[in-house]
Amino acid sequence: MSHSASAAAVFMLLSALGPAMIIARSRKGPVTTAEFASGWGVALVSALIGGTVSGAQVLMHIVPPDPGYAGALFGLHLYTWAAVTFFLAALAAGVNLVLAGAAQPLDAAAGSPALRRTAAVTLGVLAFFAVSNLVACFLLQGFHWQMTGDPTGYQFFTCLF
Repeated sequence: MSHSASAAAVFMLLSALGPAMIIARSRKGPVTTAEFASGWGVALVSALIGGTVSGAQVLMHIVPPDPGYAGALFGLHLYTWAAVTFFLAALAAGVNLVLAGAAQPLDAAAGSPALRRTAAVTLGVLAFFAVSNLVACFLLQGFHWQMTGDPTGYQFFTCLF
């Protein structure tokens, strides 16, 4: 995970934080249009910044003799998938912002125990991914202030042994 990849991972978590804010708020009662728009606004801004970071990583490896960084899935590298994901996240956030007025009332989770449980599980999964990403980045970087451009191992373990 390079600098850009770890930054993209942070912005991916931030873009998920906006909808998570809406989900968390819905567990306590009705969500106002302003809260709904604010959550999707956080997602949109994070997706746009993350897409810029991922796009920069794509451009770094687009020159023909460059094989790209790390492996590919269905012919695309992780940073390319991140750019696609950020585009789709920005699109979803934009659509939700356009439809914010039609989403009233936003209180379905308050009255449904099944939706409250689903919301709790969703927030738990997001928290798990956030913590596991933090641990993975720490193991890659170790106690160094900067991560190498294209790390080939876990600096934390390299420094210990």
